[in-house]
Amino acid sequence: TNTSLTELRLSYNPLATFSAPRAPPTLCKLSIFNCNLLRLPPFLADVSTHFKLYCDDNPLVFPPKSVCDLGIEAIRSYMRQTRQGQLQLQRSRLLLLGDGGSGKTT
Repeated sequence: TNTSLTELRLSYNPLATFSAPRAPPTLCKLSIFNCNLLRLPPFLADVSTHFKLYCDDNPLVFPPKSVCDLGIEAIRSYMRQTRQGQLQLQRSRLLLLGDGGSGKTT
């Protein structure tokens, strides 16, 4: 392995997954934007707060885009909490009442 790798650029590649178990300890920048990724690699839970991640323009499901928009610290926290089973999902129910044909399902 290359222990002096500090930057990894994979952007604009048709990657469906990127599942490296861990990153080299010297890696401090990962560019994976516009790759068609659904999930970010799990090793992001363990990177430093100075780690630079560029992951825009991916249809991310895990972590959600709302978490990714908050930056690497939020991504680290989200991934750590899900790994430890501590993440609490907040859901609400919505009940729509109305006459038939009034547009409740559209």
